[in-house]
Amino acid sequence: MKTEVLQILVKSMETKEQIRKNILSIRSQIPINELIEKSNKIQNRLFALKKFLEADNILFYADYNHEVITHQMMISTLSCKKSVYCPKVCGDQILFYKIRQLEELKGFYKGIQEPLECPELNFAMNHQKDKSLVIMPGVAFDQKRNRLGYGKGYYDKFLSNNAALDTVALALECQIVEHIPATEFDIRPDCIITEDRLI
Repeated sequence: MKTEVLQILVKSMETKEQIRKNILSIRSQIPINELIEKSNKIQNRLFALKKFLEADNILFYADYNHEVITHQMMISTLSCKKSVYCPKVCGDQILFYKIRQLEELKGFYKGIQEPLECPELNFAMNHQKDKSLVIMPGVAFDQKRNRLGYGKGYYDKFLSNNAALDTVALALECQIVEHIPATEFDIRPDCIITEDRLI
């Protein structure tokens, strides 16, 4: 690999790490009552979205570390008679398993709640992908919908193998930055919902 290309890649990684560190710091300082209020606004926007209304299966993330709160969203989605799935880290990938109530999130991966591994509840084995919607987390996003995750690439890997799935990212306005360096392997959500707008 040419020296110039290596320098660009190194610079890109440095920038991503700087953005990640800055946004995580900002997000951690949001008071919980403010986070709940913003998350409720985001839920209202999500539940009015055509992609959500038409989907039978919603693949949520289990929030942690001051992310947009999804627990109430999952409860409300279950009450709408839609199927809810949550991710479980399995080696270098995530697999989604169906839950029927929040109490079924009994496992933990680095502080993140997970469903227990159950082959018959595996999303990949059970449902048509064209009736499903993936709710994506992220650390930061830009106006072009480029996404910065936590650095493991779990969602990029999952979505590269499930390209037909619709995707929506949830984010606070403080997570929207001017520019995120992106590569051909980074997958952008179809749209981003914040407490103030749809991107």
